[in-house]
Amino acid sequence: MKTKNIQVPLIHLNGTAAESLLEAIENAHAAIGDALHKMREVAPNGRDYYPLGPEALTRAIREHRERCHALDQVRTELEAMALGITDRVLTVDVRVNELHHD
Repeated sequence: MKTKNIQVPLIHLNGTAAESLLEAIENAHAAIGDALHKMREVAPNGRDYYPLGPEALTRAIREHRERCHALDQVRTELEAMALGITDRVLTVDVRVNELHHD
C-alpha cells in the first residue's frame, strides 16, 4: 500500500502539546480499527444480492473492499503522522540535551 507524504504538525510553545496530539491520533486510530472490525458485520452476503442479478454481489464486494481500504488508508496516515510527531520530539530532545552538555 502506497503511503502519502503526510504533513506533520510542528510541536512548539504556542501549539498543541505532543502528548495531546499523540493521544488524539491514538484514539482516532483505535476508532478506525473498531470501524474496520464492524465492517465485517456489513460485508455483502450473497443471499442479499442474488435477486439483483449475477453482477450485483461482485459489485457489492468490490465496493465494500474499497470502503475498507479507505478506512485502512486513513489509519496508515495517522500512524505516519504519529511517527512524524515522535521523530520531531525526539530530535528536539536530542538537540536540547546536546546544548546542555556543551
